[in-house]
Amino acid sequence: GPSEPALEQTGEFLDAVYAELTNRIADRRGLHPEEIRDVIDNTPLYPADALDMGLVDKLIYDEELDDRLRHRVDSPFGAESGYRRYEIADQRWGVRPEIAVVYVDGLITSGESGGTPFGTTQITGAKTLTETLRQLRANNNVKAVVVRIDSPGGSAFGSDLIYRELRHLSTKKPVIASMGNIAASGGYYAAAGADEIFATPVSVTGSIGIFTGKFNIGSLANSIGINAVPEQRGERAGVRSPWRAWTDSEREGIGESLVFLYDLFLQQVARTRPLSAEEVDAVARGRVWTGEAARQQKLVDTTGGISDALSRAETLAGLEPGQAVYTDRTGAGGASLSPGIGTGLSGVLTRLGLIDDAAIATPDGQLTSALEKMEPSLLWPLYFGSKEPVFMPPYHFSL
Repeated sequence: GPSEPALEQTGEFLDAVYAELTNRIADRRGLHPEEIRDVIDNTPLYPADALDMGLVDKLIYDEELDDRLRHRVDSPFGAESGYRRYEIADQRWGVRPEIAVVYVDGLITSGESGGTPFGTTQITGAKTLTETLRQLRANNNVKAVVVRIDSPGGSAFGSDLIYRELRHLSTKKPVIASMGNIAASGGYYAAAGADEIFATPVSVTGSIGIFTGKFNIGSLANSIGINAVPEQRGERAGVRSPWRAWTDSEREGIGESLVFLYDLFLQQVARTRPLSAEEVDAVARGRVWTGEAARQQKLVDTTGGISDALSRAETLAGLEPGQAVYTDRTGAGGASLSPGIGTGLSGVLTRLGLIDDAAIATPDGQLTSALEKMEPSLLWPLYFGSKEPVFMPPYHFSL
């Protein structure tokens, strides 16, 4: 089970997220937070009840919305998908300055970007991303870069490469990190390479730490009649063997490597944050923080979303509001890590003959969803080298 410190940090994190949720809703709807908590504790909430309580303003069908909006603004209009910037006439000529947005989504690996075989997780490969960042550094029309991070981390080597390239980029133009749901461990390592860090009040961040372990299947294998007798030369040559536990010498070596990598993490963060390595250590040690708590600990500069980060990038680049165009320059589109398999777990199970197409459209298709949720535990370890250190939280948060 979880340790007392683990329970404490998880409880504090959930309390902060819950308070932010209930206080925001209550403030916008003119209610008391206790009323919102009472609604949550007594779900389901029916439409008429929501209207009586002031949680919604009207009960209508979606096709009635356009008519109501036209009546509200007393003007005909056409609704379009998405958002469009207002362009000043003299800015339509020539090339407009650019604020580039790059994404660090899902697991961080040292190779190329792509998708996992089950199609449930995006992979951000340091090789792909650093090439993109070098191109942006050389592009004079790109005046600033916003790095949108939604990642629990991954490869320590890959995270360090991204951090290093962001530091190079920052010598030429402003770099702002914007945290989404999660930018923890290796995701925070990458964010620390930016000039400034924005996070939402409830972004999962921090988790500055490292852990390791290995599967030891020796006893299980012996119990079913499987025996392995490895031969090795070198006292620690079998450190990754799954057939036995670590020796005292191997455990000592593993511990030394963890201390080295943890110290590196602290030093890299201290280079860009207003904290010494010792001060980073005091708020690190694997602990997760909400975005607001991280701001108070100086791990984050500002609480705000990607729009706030884009506005800040414009300001640092010396641009007027609306002068620049925002462009997605991630260039991740690498091949799937398993290119021969169809996208999505449903396609995999269908090709293997484990389910048919009809099952996907029925309640039985919920099995597919359940299996997809198992991917982080079952497959994520396979995306890293056998001796590759990993910066990731030991368990998963989802918002």
